[in-house]
Amino acid sequence: MIKKLLNATFWFLIILSGYRYLSNKTQFYPYPYIVEQTSVLEKQAPILMIGDRGAKQLSAYVPDMKRIISKELENEIDIQIYHNDYMEFHRIHHLVKSMEKKPKVIVIWAGTSESSELKFNLESMDDYTKNLKRYQNIYFQTMMSLFPKSSRLIYTPYEKKKLGLKPKLDKTNYSKKDLQKRNQFTFDLFNEEVKNFFEYLNEQKIITIVVAPFINIDMPPKLNCNLIKADSKLELEEIKGKFKNNELKEAVKLLEDFILRNPTNVYSYYIYGQVLKKAGENKKAFEYLEKAATYDCELKRGHPVIDSIIRKHALDYKLIYFNTNAMLYSDWKKNILVSDDFNIQNFYVEKISVDISHKIKNLLGI
Repeated sequence: MIKKLLNATFWFLIILSGYRYLSNKTQFYPYPYIVEQTSVLEKQAPILMIGDRGAKQLSAYVPDMKRIISKELENEIDIQIYHNDYMEFHRIHHLVKSMEKKPKVIVIWAGTSESSELKFNLESMDDYTKNLKRYQNIYFQTMMSLFPKSSRLIYTPYEKKKLGLKPKLDKTNYSKKDLQKRNQFTFDLFNEEVKNFFEYLNEQKIITIVVAPFINIDMPPKLNCNLIKADSKLELEEIKGKFKNNELKEAVKLLEDFILRNPTNVYSYYIYGQVLKKAGENKKAFEYLEKAATYDCELKRGHPVIDSIIRKHALDYKLIYFNTNAMLYSDWKKNILVSDDFNIQNFYVEKISVDISHKIKNLLGI
């Protein structure tokens, strides 16, 4: 009897392992999606400018950039442009991989739309979480590094999101709890996407310039994922009144007490930052406004966490990183940076375009 039971258990494990092996693809990171179709990008110039809203703004200065780069040359160097408001990093990666002939230089300005596309099936979020925990296990990572196909046995198989030619925007009405979970998934996934993309660019020996996504910290938070009590809302309204009436000392005092009692209220960080900015305490104001942007539950703009991931991997892979937000900080207190929630004023974009042009000129030895 025991022999039969052991025999049955053995064959059950063999069948289960076979199912896992055949159902999974070999992959180091457990991506929750499969890119079924992607556009094929043909190389049209030695320099490629690609990205989202940032690249779109920058593209207006391409004629001037070509003139600066080509100043000492007989023929003008061309710049290929490819942008879309919802151009996320995984899309850029697949487009660059699709190019049979690679450009010498790539300028990437993206990162303001990294939660726009629906990249996982909602019913599979728990399976993705399990696989993510296994990926984070150092022993499993070692095993997959030594034996890549072991990932087929390590990861739980499930139906992955199939990404088509055009991004399908995520219009799901999430609960606050699920939205927090989705945001954490977005950050974890983005970290791996950027790391793999920059590693690929390094392997291809492509000169890469990465421009930081613009973070509009003066944009009010869109959503607080934590519970806000009714009396807290009334308190904040009272504090806003003090701020509007220029009673700044009283507003600061009330806010400091409010934040101690409500440390997860994203709106209090924003109001406190605005009060401090008006009072001339710019360094502290920036810190609190950046906190408000970080804890905003709606990732519908340039985000400090997204920027920190881009910066970390750009520096790790020795790519050229343009820290636009640091450049703009000196003028931030003058309230002249933005033309809308997502875009900076054109004279800043023009300055960035000139700096990038001279950098490319030096890198190409022209």
